[in-house]
Amino acid sequence: MAGKRLIRKRNRHTWPVWLVVLVLLALWWIGPTVTANDKVRAASQAPWQEIVVREGDTLWKIAMEYRRPKEDVRVTINRIQEANGLAPSEYIYPGQVLLIPLEQ
Repeated sequence: MAGKRLIRKRNRHTWPVWLVVLVLLALWWIGPTVTANDKVRAASQAPWQEIVVREGDTLWKIAMEYRRPKEDVRVTINRIQEANGLAPSEYIYPGQVLLIPLEQ
């Protein structure tokens, strides 16, 4: 027995494990996008109005027009950004359709 070497067989069935790991990583990567879209969808189920952005429009101008009585314009801007999935630093452009949440 002194001259015999121990031969280890490689496990050839590891590919399903790697496949599961890759699928889980892909789902983890896609997950935040799905939840962000769900947020936009939930916000858009409230009463809203669609508007088309015109040349020279800003979120400030739009928010001033559609804000609730005695509401700070910055709060209205935040509501518009949330309803449309816009980041705080994201620009709006002419021809873009925005959802404006209305008073309930």
